Amino acid sequence: MAKKRARLMYPPELVDEPILWSLIREFNFIVNIRKAEVKPGSAWLEVDIEGAAEEIGRGIEWLEARGIKVEILEEGAK
Repeated sequence: MAKKRARLMYPPELVDEPILWSLIREFNFIVNIRKAEVKPGSAWLEVDIEGAAEEIGRGIEWLEARGIKVEILEEGAK
């Protein structure tokens, strides 16, 4: 299993959507929320995503296609 730490930045229109839940169900990831800030109209999460390496890549593309900005903070996060 591969692991990446990423910051997910939500646009205002997606703050109330269950994006992380959908990601976990779609790709069967283990996700650990490390830090988060949620305000009316904006949100970001710092998460560890664990799963098959190729699936993590697909999952990041899936997030970006939905309007989430993804910044990889660490490869092989501990």
